[in-house]
Amino acid sequence: MIKKLDIYTLKSFIGPLLITTFIGDFILMMQFFWVYVDELVGKGLEWYIVAELMYYTAITLIPMALPIGVLLASLMLFGNLGERYEIVALKAAGISLQRTMRPLIIFIFILSGFAMYFSNNILPKANLKFQSLFYDIRKQKMAFNLTEGVYYDAIEGYVIKVNKKDKNDDRTLYGIIVYDHKNNKQINDNVTFAQKGTMDISPDGATLILTLYDGYNYDDSYENKKAGDLPFKKIEFKKEIMRFDLSQFDMTRSDEDLRKNHYKNYNYAQITKAIDSLALRREYAVNIFVKYADQRFMNLNIVDTSLISKDTTYCNITMPLLSNYDLSSQKKIISNALDHARSVKTALAYKRDNVKYMTNLTNQHKVEFFRRSALAFACLVLFFIGAPLGAIIRKGGLGLPLVLSTLIFILYYIILTSGQKAALKDEIPPFIGLWIANLIIMPVGIFLTAKATSDSPLFDKDSWEKIFYKVSKTIRKKRT
Repeated sequence: MIKKLDIYTLKSFIGPLLITTFIGDFILMMQFFWVYVDELVGKGLEWYIVAELMYYTAITLIPMALPIGVLLASLMLFGNLGERYEIVALKAAGISLQRTMRPLIIFIFILSGFAMYFSNNILPKANLKFQSLFYDIRKQKMAFNLTEGVYYDAIEGYVIKVNKKDKNDDRTLYGIIVYDHKNNKQINDNVTFAQKGTMDISPDGATLILTLYDGYNYDDSYENKKAGDLPFKKIEFKKEIMRFDLSQFDMTRSDEDLRKNHYKNYNYAQITKAIDSLALRREYAVNIFVKYADQRFMNLNIVDTSLISKDTTYCNITMPLLSNYDLSSQKKIISNALDHARSVKTALAYKRDNVKYMTNLTNQHKVEFFRRSALAFACLVLFFIGAPLGAIIRKGGLGLPLVLSTLIFILYYIILTSGQKAALKDEIPPFIGLWIANLIIMPVGIFLTAKATSDSPLFDKDSWEKIFYKVSKTIRKKRT
């Protein structure tokens, strides 16, 4: 019976886990696309490019989506067991809640181990692919699109304006102006006007063919001028064909190796090695800063100017010291002192900023390292929140568990993000900053597990009404 129970709970858990993880990953992916929608829309991307971006985005978000799936799946499973009184039946048969949870706990430990493996071996490669592709998309020009009454300058060397498009056929254009800036980008010395025209794209999509009718070309370029020529040339035409190269709108893929040294593309061993190297570089930067400051201000440790007037060695010096020099020398001394102070200030600021930069870079590596392990351990932490909470509320399905899991994960994410920001600012150690969410949520899970084991009426309406009645009665007695 025990083995059948273990198989039953595992089957009942794994199915919802896969579905809820997929839903969580999809929601996080849609959030990403919503933030960067302006970087993606209007660039004429092929469907397979968008699909590739979605694929790599989904993979990079799995470490965050997996804890959401564990939380929601455990809430649904034990909520269903409680709603159908199966937990009561199991307890009546002498099987405790902890025993019911045992196979799932083992499974979650294995799942956390898989999350660590995923973060170490698969996530860095997915991050590299994602960063390279997203960078190429962001630098990609907007797709060719002429708008009425708007100067279009995306084609290199040209600016095109169309006053009106035909309502029935947007290929037919009216009031066309073309500025040729290939030779001189600052001066409009080669301009073409046409009353009407048609726009076509070559079959391979590499060339824009603009056929113009009833127009003029004004050419005042320097190359066409000779001694005795008129200031400019005016050429009238009935039909003229202009061709524009659209290959610049094709997306070019950059070399992925250029981003291999980013800390998000490292595995655990590489991050650890990078942290050690950065620690040595930071220590060297600090030593340089301290050494420079000592060298620049060492004279302050040699002579105490406040005691000069009492020292017979300096009996010929009057105070203040500048009164020993004439006005011209005083100005020169003050000017030299100010120049020296500014130079020292600039040098110290540069060396201080270098120390800050090395500290921030080290913290970024540490944050990435501890973030991966914290999210992997979060699967276990959130399971101990979802399982007992589902057993207590005794509500299955997707309604209430979804609401509760969303609220709990939002709380977890807020704590995690706040700790991460504080760690990056060097306000708290990176380990504490990234693990503080687990350290706060874990005691809550232990408390809920204890309450669920003892059948405590934690969310029972009558018990809370009794507690409220007793508290209010005590307050009234104290007032009287």
